[in-house]
Amino acid sequence: GALLVVFGLQGVMMTTRDGMLSVAGERMAARLRRQVFEAVLRQDMSFFDKTRTGELLNRLASDTSVIQKAITNNVTSALRSVGMVIGCTTMLIYTSPNLALVSVLVLPPGGIVAVYMGRFMKKKQAEVQDALAAT
Repeated sequence: GALLVVFGLQGVMMTTRDGMLSVAGERMAARLRRQVFEAVLRQDMSFFDKTRTGELLNRLASDTSVIQKAITNNVTSALRSVGMVIGCTTMLIYTSPNLALVSVLVLPPGGIVAVYMGRFMKKKQAEVQDALAAT
């Protein structure tokens, strides 16, 4: 009975959090798009001679979406992950110090590989966006 109430409350709170983050992210993205658009309109005509319209439109649409996702999803995920790492590490050390030692030896190299893969993917994403802007 009590456990069902706790899970129900958790579900309501998570739904509320997700809804609030979604609304905040959408408002922020709309404000950012408006500010970027106003900044583009204030540019000299020479700016438009040098910069392709497709690139401007692509950047206006996709970059604001990327920033919105970064703020709403990545920040909350990072905070949640930090809490999980601290809690799990504490429990692992308490439960099995030997397994904790193996984890410390194995996980950092995996993290380093993940960072390099992330940078590679980011570079490829920028190349794709530049190719889209050129069309």
